[in-house]
Amino acid sequence: MRSSFFLLLTLFIACCNIDNFLIDDLLVDTSTRSLPAEVQLHPGQSVLFPHEGYTIIFEKVTADSRCPIGVQCVWAGDGAAKLKFKDTADAVSEDTLHTTLEPQSVQFQQLDIRLKSLEPYPVYNEPTDPSEYVVTLEISQAGTDSLKTK
Repeated sequence: MRSSFFLLLTLFIACCNIDNFLIDDLLVDTSTRSLPAEVQLHPGQSVLFPHEGYTIIFEKVTADSRCPIGVQCVWAGDGAAKLKFKDTADAVSEDTLHTTLEPQSVQFQQLDIRLKSLEPYPVYNEPTDPSEYVVTLEISQAGTDSLKTK
């Protein structure tokens, strides 16, 4: 009886966490399953759109020259996030999206992807741990008006 209880408890916990699982050592968030969508990813995380057959991976921040909090700057600066895109046939594309410069959005096959934000915002004399970055992406079917433009 006791082992049955633990088995049921384990299955319940596994079912509650089914939205997150590992694929190729990347945490995949499958909670977003339809488009348009807004997703937040940390470096190394990806989001899978199973109905459309696409995966978007946030690899890393390649540059962050945004004007830090506590400093007066002449220019706002720019943050750059490197993304990788895959389809079910394993076609792969990489692109870097920017917070201020172009491109801020990219099209991969039938998807429009826009970098909405990059957090945390830099603070003067406080280095940002690369693992703390979070990108917010707006994703929609290509050619729809769902993708907001700046």
